[in-house]
Amino acid sequence: MPRCQILVVAAAATVTEKDSKAKTTDPALLASVAIDSTPSGADIEVDGAFVGNTPSTVPIPPGNHQIVVKRKGFADWSKTITVNGGTIHLNAELEQEQPKQ
Repeated sequence: MPRCQILVVAAAATVTEKDSKAKTTDPALLASVAIDSTPSGADIEVDGAFVGNTPSTVPIPPGNHQIVVKRKGFADWSKTITVNGGTIHLNAELEQEQPKQ
């Protein structure tokens, strides 16, 4: 009969007030932000970092966050949101940029 070994690895972290800028990665604490845009296929940035293209659902830790949706030929769309948990739905209606004269 074949033998089997089980390896259990546990890790823990303590966050103090010094770590106030630290982002949580515990999935139970993350909110879901569903982001759509018209037109679709736009870039999504959360707090200045690219996270995907519309439509997408992005996990975000609690707190205040700047969401920016960008697509070439369209004005940037931005919104500041406060995340406490659950699911947030955003729909960015992008406006075509005016030709520069």
